[in-house]
Amino acid sequence: MRTDTLKAFQTVVELGSLSSAARALNLSEPALSRRIQALEAELDLVLFDRSRRQLRPTEAGQAFLQEVQPILSGLNRISDFANDIRTGARRRLRLVSMPRLGAAITAPVVARFKASHPDVALSVDIQPRRFLETWITGQRFDIGLSSLPARHRDIDTRLLFELPAVAVLPVGHRLADAPSLSVEDLLAEDNFLTLGSGTLLRQQTETIFGHANAMLRPRLEVSQAHLACHLVALGAGVTICDPLVPTGFPEQLATVPIVPHYPMAFGMHFLRGHTLSDEALTLEGIVRARADEFIEELGITP
Repeated sequence: MRTDTLKAFQTVVELGSLSSAARALNLSEPALSRRIQALEAELDLVLFDRSRRQLRPTEAGQAFLQEVQPILSGLNRISDFANDIRTGARRRLRLVSMPRLGAAITAPVVARFKASHPDVALSVDIQPRRFLETWITGQRFDIGLSSLPARHRDIDTRLLFELPAVAVLPVGHRLADAPSLSVEDLLAEDNFLTLGSGTLLRQQTETIFGHANAMLRPRLEVSQAHLACHLVALGAGVTICDPLVPTGFPEQLATVPIVPHYPMAFGMHFLRGHTLSDEALTLEGIVRARADEFIEELGITP
């Protein structure tokens, strides 16, 4: 079994489509498809559900990914280690973050850390939260940042902050200046959009609607919160999110707190039993300092 075939399988799972994975791997779609089919034939397993537009791993595919992830991660670490030797880098840290934290937290943290530790090699990986399991099984990080809850026997999780759920509206919307909004207010909007089924933000939005005894019936479903907010900024609808992503559109989006208050928690993850280096502890401190600043910028009382 070739490692490039395993890498191809992993990439298809992470990107969700043959076309995206083929571009990332610099392969043609037919060539990538043949690799996946050959792997399924070799294993005598069906690794993907092909009944939908987006390829999703079957239960067998998920189980197989958890087995091969540590192998591929170990190979990547060997390559990183060899590169460190060549370039003279003395230490390497790995930070993984979900996209929603990217602009408000992750980017400022990385910039500050590199300014104070220019000789430390830092790898930053932005991964969808739904792949948290693969972060863990592959041991691909020193510090992980994601929304909560996130429970796993191999990680320790510490709360970073809680943010209120907000309605995200285009600037100039008739409800943009309201002090707060209820689900009933949003039900009057016929262009509500949200993330697709299976994502935590979608589950949280369904819970908010459920508390109001209302059924969530979105007119549009997308895969990422950033895309949802971008569509709202372009006038394609309204949505519910935390305040993290909308801060990246200060002149285009308005956020209004949802009532009753619904908290959305975010935290840091550490591999259980793994001792953090001095540099990793410094990075953790910078993450906490930036989180406190962000809360203060939003005017939220912890």
